[in-house]
Amino acid sequence: MGENTGIIWPAFLPNQILMGNPKSNVALVCGWTRRERMKKQLEAVDPRIMDKVAGIGQMYTAERGVDMLIRNLLANPRIDTIIFCGRDKSGASLQAKIFMQEDRTLQQGETSSGQKYITDVSDSVRVWGDIPLSIIERVRRRINCFYSVSESDRNDAAVIAEMIDKAYASKGPNELMDEPEVYEPPRPTVKSFPAPNSVQVLRVKTVADGWLELLHYIMTYGKRVATHYDQDTLEIMDLVMVITEQDPYEIKHTVHEFMPFMKEHVNLYVDALMSPDKNDDLTYTYGNLIRAHFGKDQLVTTAQKLAKDRDTKSAVISLWDPNNPMKGSPCLNHIWFRILAGKINMTATIRSNDMFQGWPENAYGLRAMQEEMRGMVLAQEGEFMDGPGLRLGDLVIVSQSAHIYEDCWAPAQEIVAEHRKYKEWWDEKGQWTFEYVDRDLKVVATLHSPDGEFLTSIEGTPNKIRREIARRGLISDVGHALYVGQMLERAAKGFN
Repeated sequence: MGENTGIIWPAFLPNQILMGNPKSNVALVCGWTRRERMKKQLEAVDPRIMDKVAGIGQMYTAERGVDMLIRNLLANPRIDTIIFCGRDKSGASLQAKIFMQEDRTLQQGETSSGQKYITDVSDSVRVWGDIPLSIIERVRRRINCFYSVSESDRNDAAVIAEMIDKAYASKGPNELMDEPEVYEPPRPTVKSFPAPNSVQVLRVKTVADGWLELLHYIMTYGKRVATHYDQDTLEIMDLVMVITEQDPYEIKHTVHEFMPFMKEHVNLYVDALMSPDKNDDLTYTYGNLIRAHFGKDQLVTTAQKLAKDRDTKSAVISLWDPNNPMKGSPCLNHIWFRILAGKINMTATIRSNDMFQGWPENAYGLRAMQEEMRGMVLAQEGEFMDGPGLRLGDLVIVSQSAHIYEDCWAPAQEIVAEHRKYKEWWDEKGQWTFEYVDRDLKVVATLHSPDGEFLTSIEGTPNKIRREIARRGLISDVGHALYVGQMLERAAKGFN
């Protein structure tokens, strides 16, 4: 329940909002445009602009942003106007504005795990917890929304400043519309099981499968860690995801509805990852760092190196600029290509990875780059893309800090509960079969490769076989290990 605690502004995520006049009735949401940049643009038009706004905050995704927006508006009933401006790269500002419209029907919902929420008919935005629907309706009746966004960070500051002037002048700065109320976000109980502090390898066929597996793993084994962003994360250090069969030409068709972005966003991300171009307003882009920043196109030079020597182990692309490490710290740091057994494999190292929102786009983009490199190598060698000369191998993504932010724990748990299905996985170290020999509890365990080739056999009691398989590390899949244990238990009983 809300409590009358007086006005606290901002009540939530204070480090992510540039403070202005706490008595103002106007707030700015500037999308993907950096709030400091928006403030600078507006002050160039009106040096006293921050006296007319309560604060400027960003909104990268509506899934996260609207929930906190509603809570801060409840805590500060002076605010009656929101101006959505800046670069609306993800469509979050537009989704938020639509949600805030009074004629937009809202409805209550509850996840399978019992987490309550309120959403609109599109179910694209959720306000989590026990805020009554009537309270959210009251906020929507109070708030006037204006939408003035840009395709880039170059905004019409004069137009926005004029909108602020009009809205600020329409109300007395001390006028309260409602009683202030503070509704704390729900804090789901996350059971963290003991696990190694670093390095877990997950093997999957597709990006979608991988996302569900890593959500499950981090929500189960992640360590709770404080951040600089007013909320904790669950974190795994050095989470390794191996993607084996993602078709690069099916990427735009494999974005499932439960994933936190649209297919169009993936296509834009892939294009940007391949492009050397960079908007002057951006500190960096991955494509620019790879293809232009260091004075060379590293995709081209790497393809030339691989075509010249398929056995090379130094086909490396670096994105970290040691001469200027503090001006924009790219999360994707290092890419390594290796051709082995006729397949081109790719390993990407990401130092800090938002696994809920950012990882899927990273994975799709990197798989597309891996296929691009395959084609470039074949072109250097004079071969055709559909020829047998070079196949696509594994994509390995090492997320050094693999984390999920606290405001995404509830949706992550829900997505895992609804969409993750256990899939039998063929153990890439081979498959064990068992033969009962005699009443002295002698058993023969035989290991065959995934291709059916005989690899080795172990003869002895079930206990000896169990210990020998473990000692030699001749098993990798949990499901296979449970099967082996079941078969050894049967052997110990004479296969009765």
